[in-house]
Amino acid sequence: MPWITRVPATVSAAQAALAQVDPQALASLQEGYRSHAWTSPDGGMAPRWVLIDSEPRPLQAQRTIDRPRRQPSDADVNTLKQ
Repeated sequence: MPWITRVPATVSAAQAALAQVDPQALASLQEGYRSHAWTSPDGGMAPRWVLIDSEPRPLQAQRTIDRPRRQPSDADVNTLKQ
């Protein structure tokens, strides 16, 4: 039965795969997206892995990282109220 799941980047096989992929060698899917597929012998099987690189993704990730800095903390709010 075929199925799709996201492999966390904390999995050692995923880290090794990411380290080996040349970003310039990724095949173009559509504008802003590139991919690379390979077979991973992880877990005694041979699942097909697909890495998808998205140009907009780094911007989304940076917004997520910056979000706590944009929201005032309770200490900041209390300081302003005084």
